[in-house]
Amino acid sequence: MTPSKPTIVRIAALGSIVVALAGCPRSNPPFVVDDGGGDAQPFVDTDADGLCDPHEVSRGTRIDDPDTDADGFSDLMEASLGFDPALPASPERDGLVFLREQPGATMSVTFALPVTGMGETFTGAFASSRQLFEDGEDATRYFDSAAAIGADPMSSIFMIEGERVLGVNGRTQLVFDVRFRFDDPVLGCRRAYPFQYAVKRDDGRIVAVRRYTLIVEPTDAEAPWCSPRPCF
Repeated sequence: MTPSKPTIVRIAALGSIVVALAGCPRSNPPFVVDDGGGDAQPFVDTDADGLCDPHEVSRGTRIDDPDTDADGFSDLMEASLGFDPALPASPERDGLVFLREQPGATMSVTFALPVTGMGETFTGAFASSRQLFEDGEDATRYFDSAAAIGADPMSSIFMIEGERVLGVNGRTQLVFDVRFRFDDPVLGCRRAYPFQYAVKRDDGRIVAVRRYTLIVEPTDAEAPWCSPRPCF
């Protein structure tokens, strides 16, 4: 049968996760820490990583190094997405998907999500968190397609139709493939976009979720991470 059109949904429970984009001003007041002396400088960013010095001091990250734990991910990217910028093992690498910042470049991630059925239909749904910056870009900008591609065991399902798996019986691992594609604009700096892929039962209930972070990387290996101006 002809695969159905990929489903893109937004799930309110994700909340608001900040993602840094080049040249995008923050709409809310900057993070300010008063050390008691009354001389905090909210827009001073010594290492130009997008986090203002008072913000870094409050987190325990370095104001003279944009990557405190030297893991290749900027303090801003990690702090914005809920990772620990002082811990090299954070973020976990198996939760990252890398897409080259080159027109026409593609990347995909394949994963299995466990469900238990009694003949129901389960449908996959891509979701990206809401952004706080004015341009509103998120992982949806690079999302290309998604499809169910298998099950383990295959004998526990009736058929696959696009992102839908029909007639699931018993404990089953549903296998999905999510693809991304890069087109313009080329910014020349690295950036990160959180997303998730959820599986919904035919009554609308979400029964499984897998979370990832899409990393868009320029062709220049030394390219910096995007950061907002002013810092926050």
